[in-house]
Amino acid sequence: MRLLHVLVTVYTLHVVVEADPIVKDRQLLKMYKAPPSLIAIPQEIEEEYALGDTNAPIIPADAQHQGGDEGRLRRDYVCDTQANSGCHARCISLEEQCLCATNGHTYRNQCEMSCMRKVQMEKINWLHFEKCEPICSSERVDIYKGMVADLLEVEYLKKKVKRCSRITNCAQAKLVVQYTAGNQSILECPENLAAFLLFSGLECSGMIQLKLERILNNEPVINCPAAITVNNKLFNDKNCARSRKGPDQRTLIQWSFDKWDTNGDRRLENGRPNSVAELGSLLSRIPDQECKETFFDTCDADQDGYIMEDEWAACLGCRDCYRPCHVFQAKKQEQDRSRRFVESVVSCSRDGSCAKKQCEKHFARHVLCWCVDEDCNAVEGSEPSYAATSC
Repeated sequence: MRLLHVLVTVYTLHVVVEADPIVKDRQLLKMYKAPPSLIAIPQEIEEEYALGDTNAPIIPADAQHQGGDEGRLRRDYVCDTQANSGCHARCISLEEQCLCATNGHTYRNQCEMSCMRKVQMEKINWLHFEKCEPICSSERVDIYKGMVADLLEVEYLKKKVKRCSRITNCAQAKLVVQYTAGNQSILECPENLAAFLLFSGLECSGMIQLKLERILNNEPVINCPAAITVNNKLFNDKNCARSRKGPDQRTLIQWSFDKWDTNGDRRLENGRPNSVAELGSLLSRIPDQECKETFFDTCDADQDGYIMEDEWAACLGCRDCYRPCHVFQAKKQEQDRSRRFVESVVSCSRDGSCAKKQCEKHFARHVLCWCVDEDCNAVEGSEPSYAATSC
């Protein structure tokens, strides 16, 4: 019987560790009071989830000496790290230092820096102590967000409004660039950028193409008062009818998110080319290219490497313009990647709100359900149950 008890304990521990590799072996030892030799934790798991990272970038000795008191933080000082939540939790340390890395991001210590190197799969090394200076100021980022909204609206109009698509041609582009010629740059009057974005992406003759590229590169080749006149004529009721036929903010945000969510997983991968390649190419038409990376980082509020629809909506200035069920589905899919034998069954309504009953399938046969409101929050008093649930 004692041997049978030991075997059952070993099997139970192995299943727990295999199901959730982040479970710490010391906690298991305390819980089950089993000798260390009975717990089979794979070596790669121990290394991956160790507090210190063996591949952490080495700060030169002379730099450590110079950093000394400057790099060491006071107890009342907070270092705003730009590591994602996983690296932030993994690299908790009493000896925190604000380190600026070569990617322009700030981390609390070497462990976070090395962890993010693995997450983003790029070379990230130490640059200097203290926080990194932002490449783009908050004012520039706000202007950039406005230009992104204009770009998305113009793309929507070209595809959805026939009158708008009819005037989007090289002959009209030639008239626009000739009429607006001057010695000012578009960032001196960014509210008129839409008039030129309307013709971006066309394959026109060399001179027209070159002039449009120079305008979108923020070169001093336009006249802002003339650009205002052109902008008003292009977006009136006879042509693009921007104010009357353009999308409302909610429609634009949801349309643009669906357009670039190419794999249908309800999220955009920040900085990865596979799901935002087309979006990144489109944003290359915006004059202030230095702020593109900062824009994506700002949208990725939790710094997990992905932009979900609620983050996309907040980034474009409408925090309530997202579909709660789509965000809930994306988070459940992310949880499922770390849970074996669990599959979320998310039910959404047509308007993007959550259906009243949500479920999970365990071991492909047992269904666990509970009741939620339209924002996907569990209803008070509703407990998850394997029995038939009525909401």
